[in-house]
Amino acid sequence: MNLLYCGDSNIKDGLYLSIRSILEVEKGILNIYVLSMNYLDYKMIDREFIYSLDTLVKSVNKDSKVSLIDMSDVYKNNECKANKDTLFTPYCMLRLYADLVELPRKILYLDTDVLAYKSFKEFYEIDNSTYEVVGALDYYGSHIYKKNIFKRDYLNSGVLLLNLDLLKKNDILKKARELCASKKMLLPDQSALNILCKHKLIVDRKYNEQKSMQKDTVFRHFTTTFKFFPVIKTQKVKPWQIDRVHEILNCHEFDWLLREYKEWKMQNSKIIPVFFTIDDNFAPFLSVALKSLLDKASHEYFYNIHIVNNGLSEENKSKILTLETDYAKIMFNNMDERLRTITDKKGTRLREDYFSLAIFFRIFIPDCFKEYDKAIYIDSDTLVLDDISKLYNIDLGDNYIGGCTETSCLGMDDITNYFTNGVGVNYKEYMNSGMLVFDMKALREHHFAEKFLYLFKKYNFGNVDPDQSYINAILKNKKLLIDNRWNATVSKDNKLIDNPGIIHFNLFKKPWHYDNVAGEKYFWEYAKKTPYYEEIKRIKDNYTLEDKKKDDECLNSMIRRCREIVNDDVTFKSVFDSGKEERL
Repeated sequence: MNLLYCGDSNIKDGLYLSIRSILEVEKGILNIYVLSMNYLDYKMIDREFIYSLDTLVKSVNKDSKVSLIDMSDVYKNNECKANKDTLFTPYCMLRLYADLVELPRKILYLDTDVLAYKSFKEFYEIDNSTYEVVGALDYYGSHIYKKNIFKRDYLNSGVLLLNLDLLKKNDILKKARELCASKKMLLPDQSALNILCKHKLIVDRKYNEQKSMQKDTVFRHFTTTFKFFPVIKTQKVKPWQIDRVHEILNCHEFDWLLREYKEWKMQNSKIIPVFFTIDDNFAPFLSVALKSLLDKASHEYFYNIHIVNNGLSEENKSKILTLETDYAKIMFNNMDERLRTITDKKGTRLREDYFSLAIFFRIFIPDCFKEYDKAIYIDSDTLVLDDISKLYNIDLGDNYIGGCTETSCLGMDDITNYFTNGVGVNYKEYMNSGMLVFDMKALREHHFAEKFLYLFKKYNFGNVDPDQSYINAILKNKKLLIDNRWNATVSKDNKLIDNPGIIHFNLFKKPWHYDNVAGEKYFWEYAKKTPYYEEIKRIKDNYTLEDKKKDDECLNSMIRRCREIVNDDVTFKSVFDSGKEERL
């Protein structure tokens, strides 16, 4: 059997799912052709991916193959100009160019959101010698687009058995390209084929089921559908959107495939590891940060989300896991267990008298997770408003860590003086540790955690931001300052920079405690999408004047402590400036 697909690099998920479903129901020889191209911002499917699909089909039948055909020049010479800026991308048009390349006479075209549920051999073996196309009616369009009031013949183009000899003989595809080049249409390629094909065979909807699974369904096409109650709206659910397939369509017939797809996605996508550290009290706010991150994250990657903790309730774990998506896996890592191994091995135990171990844990992430060479750490009092992969892909050069300058303390002279004269890092270059990009490999190779433990044990420096001070002091010459939009903190006068990539509600003014916090509208938008919304509202309602007074006292205490530390006999600055210790 000969099969045809079209698309750019964004169709990989759909292409894998469609082909894998076919392999489950058809064990014969498959010749699969994929039309792709480079055009404007669209990128052609890479040959490495095609090779992986070729290996997959050959594992079922050694004589099967997957071939990539570059349509870049073909398309550029025959652009469908009138429709290039519509919802339907140039890649939707590529099936109209099948006559311009070497393809078999008889070929089955499939959209990449089409899954095979049963054998389609009977459909493929239909005698199409006198038909240009064979297909099923469009579920909705066949009611609307009628040339004859008494006849429904508007086909859906997502599943079409093509007779390329007849299509060429009658110039159907050539005329369709010309029509799409000159006339803007709602469904350009599909409409053009329906207008121009005079010889088409209509088959049962089971060969292109667009509404819902039936007992006799052969191909399930996850196309756009309409919902009429309580209001009329369109809904688009694709097979790679696992949660939506279950929740909106209540479709479970392909669960075996979706489980397999998720494993495949993990193995074949570039993995971006992201770390959060929390305890039970912070679980509600983590959920908001996590929801925002996953909503904005590019689906070109797979995200391993590590929630490192010192004991989370099963209830909180269950709630957080509801945020897991088909492109992200959430994992819980007990930090006490992992830290015990590290600290015992180094011969130094962390003290627990003042600061939570959770604050120090980010220092040990590179040593505890040796499977990663690069990772992102984010505080849980954040919102991610841009694609996190952009941050991950920043080149750190020969630096061991990347982050943004501490801006939430600007205007608090005692604190900025502590940065400069206590830690020994000019306050304009002092990095906030609420978002960090780690070169995990470099930090391990240069023994960053060991350096921290050594200094911690020997000097017990006075500080007000324990891990942050150590990070800045040790890595002063090996840190890359990143655009502050990736850790946009609320300023002293309650302002926020334009176009933040990550909002960090640093220090005490949290939107779940106070009114009118800059950026709060984004927080509450995402809070509503989490299982903690009602709980977060109660937290805010119950935050008393006494609690707010304590926040003010804590801030004043921090300022006083900064004032004291710079006059200590032993400070980060004095030790490193004297040459007693060296920075990494």
